[in-house]
Amino acid sequence: MLKKYSFICISLMILFSAVYFCSCGDNDASMIKNAEKHKDMESEIYIGFTGPWKNFEKEYDLWPGINLAIEEVNAKGGVLGKKLVPLKYDNGDQVYEAKVQSLKMSKSYKVSCIVTCNSSDVAIPSAVIAEHYKMLMIAPFASAIYSMPVYNRLELVYQNCPTIQAEAEKLLSCAKQLSCKRLIIYNALEQHYAALLGDSIENVAYNQNLKIAKRAVFSIHSGSETYEKDLREMKELYTFDGIIIIGPPKSLIKIAQKIKKLKMDIPVFSGMTANCKSIAAPENTAFTEGMIFTAFFDTQDMSPESKSFYRAFMKKYNQPPLYFAALSYGTVKALVHAIEEAKSAKPRKIADTLNKLKTIKGLPGPLSFASNPEKLNNNFVLNTVKDGKIVKFSPPKKEKTPSAEK
Repeated sequence: MLKKYSFICISLMILFSAVYFCSCGDNDASMIKNAEKHKDMESEIYIGFTGPWKNFEKEYDLWPGINLAIEEVNAKGGVLGKKLVPLKYDNGDQVYEAKVQSLKMSKSYKVSCIVTCNSSDVAIPSAVIAEHYKMLMIAPFASAIYSMPVYNRLELVYQNCPTIQAEAEKLLSCAKQLSCKRLIIYNALEQHYAALLGDSIENVAYNQNLKIAKRAVFSIHSGSETYEKDLREMKELYTFDGIIIIGPPKSLIKIAQKIKKLKMDIPVFSGMTANCKSIAAPENTAFTEGMIFTAFFDTQDMSPESKSFYRAFMKKYNQPPLYFAALSYGTVKALVHAIEEAKSAKPRKIADTLNKLKTIKGLPGPLSFASNPEKLNNNFVLNTVKDGKIVKFSPPKKEKTPSAEK
């Protein structure tokens, strides 16, 4: 039912966009052709960045990663001898605002690419608009975007974060390592990402002979009393040895607090959204200590490129980079590399180059771009909160039995 509800909501948004474009005449084709010609004639190269910047400032270091990458590029002479200019638009993670911004940038004679730092619910309708106007769009954080049927028809829309399927496999692999056999899934009702990750976990669990004792949902607008009531019911009615919570940081922290209050001494897992500042904030670590969640950037086993990024980020911002800073930084650096390889700022040429690139140097970890999710790099790592810090998770070593020592 939850999956059907999410699918219907997104499909209606896509249908609205399709109806709008059907009413457009030949003027769009002429405008697109003229805009394409002007891209290489500009004295600077413009990249549009749209996202819920104000909402994200307290939790995620998205813009710091983007800003650092742009500063480094321009310090070395820019791209193709031109300065890289960011156009920053805040859409509050609202569909209407995101669509307006996508339309504005897609029709611009200057913009060569749109990077939409939004959730999948917001990124998908924006992507339909960008594709119509032959604008290259990269959606670094929309891990659920590939799940929609329309995605197969978006040739200029690229995802470069790992797939939800791979995320589910990583979480359940860890659960098995910790000897979990029966799990509870507790995900946010309003998040498409949360619903789809919950679906994937159910599917992967079935294939790995793990039992899902209960699948429950919560509203991100619920109070702590509702979370406690749900958890108390789970504790009384079901047998389980692990719980997977999927949702925004505020909800995760409140639920973790109630888990501690109810003395549910079990492993607590979560998804990528847990890679945020408040999870490891001093006032919250009493509840979040030990929580295990997925990430893409490994801060303990870093390549030379990763170490360089880590040092530069620490020097500029005086704090270690989290998952989202690494991904946003890597997105900009990869995009610049593609422009240089294409020797052009035209969206189609950049997209063609991204399709050909297999290894992109200078990134904080492996990164791949694809309009086909099967080509994505899915090298997830697991993080945890330990001693008030977000660190890489290492499963406890099993003690050797006397027979094993012999």
